[in-house]
Amino acid sequence: MERLLIVDDEHDVADALKAGLQMRGFAVDVYYDPIKALANFKPGAYDLVISDIKMPRMNGFEMVYELKKVDADVQVIFLTGYVDLMKEVNKLFTRLNVREVIQKPIGIQQLVERINRLQVGIKAKVEEPK
Repeated sequence: MERLLIVDDEHDVADALKAGLQMRGFAVDVYYDPIKALANFKPGAYDLVISDIKMPRMNGFEMVYELKKVDADVQVIFLTGYVDLMKEVNKLFTRLNVREVIQKPIGIQQLVERINRLQVGIKAKVEEPK
């Protein structure tokens, strides 16, 4: 996974993630507003979307639901600082095809490890005999 989209209304969090991931070789775009992210989202443009859940105007669930209409194959990781939302995320996993939910805060190295594990899991699924 090389091309990432980060959507988080907390500018400092989004900017820190972008800087850290770019230092590790990822191409990263950031939107602080999920509606703007959705308006500019193109199919095949990103390998992975990393999104906050609780945002104003549109939450992460709603945004990902709409993104999946544009690109059903895009992979998603949710970040959240709200433990109570973790239960709701688990209920929606199958419908949204979310690969991972990570509780904030997370270090860049930990996030890169999760992204790499996700990539390995996807490759293994693709290579499985049918």
